[in-house]
Amino acid sequence: MIKQTIAITFATLFSIGIVQTKANASTLDTRYKTLDVMTEKAMPGSNTSQGMTANSKYAYVARQRSGHNSPMYIERINIKTGQVKDLGNRDIGHGNDITYISGYIYVVRHGGTATGNDVNIYSTSNQTLTYKGSLNIKTDKNKNIDPTGIAWDSSHKRMVYAVGNTLYVTKNNSPKSTIVKQINGKIN
Repeated sequence: MIKQTIAITFATLFSIGIVQTKANASTLDTRYKTLDVMTEKAMPGSNTSQGMTANSKYAYVARQRSGHNSPMYIERINIKTGQVKDLGNRDIGHGNDITYISGYIYVVRHGGTATGNDVNIYSTSNQTLTYKGSLNIKTDKNKNIDPTGIAWDSSHKRMVYAVGNTLYVTKNNSPKSTIVKQINGKIN
């Protein structure tokens, strides 16, 4: 059945001139019907992951539900059992990156309704996520940055942010610190 369908499909394409033994660009231009450009409404076709962090028990994943302007949500996966729990929609825009520190997850946001807030903080206690606030990240010269990545440096007790290829580190050891300085390291 599959071979017959493939044969019929190729025969049809040959008969209307789409598939030829020698490609002819003008024929393809006039006979090949292009689809409309895919719009945001058509994407994503399935749920997609944006960022992930883990502790000793769970992985937390920032995900986008399929469909037009679908909300982001956080999913918790039990590392030992594989059990997945949807922790609900979150106003985190794209939720580009996420990190876990001592019972809290920090989510780099892009877009959403709370524009201007760069990082959302959630408590992970009681098997749920509870919004605890947001952070606006600025340089020591009071210039806003728009983080695309986040990680906790547990050795130096500093939050590290990426903005494109540039790295920034917090000036003190609180994960809630909002003042950063650019460092020499680059992401290549």
